[in-house]
Amino acid sequence: MRIKAITQKFYYRFYKYIIAGKDSQCFYKGNNNNPKQVIFYLADSKIVHLGDTLWFEPIARFLADYFAVAIYPNPAMEFYFTKLNYKIAHIEDLDKDFTMVIAPIELMFKLKHFKNVLFLSFDYRNVSPGKKLINSMINAVAGHFNLNSEGASGKYQKLGYTKAQIDESLKKSGLSQDEKYILFNNYIDSWGKHTTLDMVNVSVETLIKYAGNYKDKHEEVKFIHTGSKIDKNRDNKQLGNIIDIDLRGVTTVEDLFLLANAPQVIQY
Repeated sequence: MRIKAITQKFYYRFYKYIIAGKDSQCFYKGNNNNPKQVIFYLADSKIVHLGDTLWFEPIARFLADYFAVAIYPNPAMEFYFTKLNYKIAHIEDLDKDFTMVIAPIELMFKLKHFKNVLFLSFDYRNVSPGKKLINSMINAVAGHFNLNSEGASGKYQKLGYTKAQIDESLKKSGLSQDEKYILFNNYIDSWGKHTTLDMVNVSVETLIKYAGNYKDKHEEVKFIHTGSKIDKNRDNKQLGNIIDIDLRGVTTVEDLFLLANAPQVIQY
């Protein structure tokens, strides 16, 4: 396994830094730069985390004005693209002559056998001060296809839910219509080039301290602990004085989208 990991890392760094160039936001491997269909490959849960998925929606929406766009998502996020009326792709759709795959550059080794792939490098170091990374990426993709990106929005689309759907979600989670809630999660982190585990731990402890202070001042608000079953099994932190309801491991991602839209949830 170690040899495979080293091979993947060498392959990625060789193309990113030697072939593409470290400042390149797009790198294309293929021979069909005018595809009939573009498929976003987002199914690798080790590289494309759930939050990362949202980075690609504004790019997909922009390209949908010019190409037939489909998404090959992480199964946990398929609901998101389905509700936005994107076509959902399957593995057999990826390697067709008229198709271009768009994927994070970190998946270059995994997708090396596909004919036409445009790899995207999301790197804050390539963004001018005061500018937004997502807008920079839309402009880079537009430049690759010689398209005009003026006026393109970098905001991902929010999902709309009916009151009945939200009420059903509250009921499913055992929550009351008459209470006020906060969604709390101490597992979300963002790793950058120079991030260390100590830095992440400091951020988590700061969050927990902030939550505790808020709870002391707003005892009437109930804290809902969110996260996966794996998060719960690995967590040995004592949060009993903060947490009122533990939903770790019993909610889907869409359940959390629904709860975040509930008026009873006042913060998250």
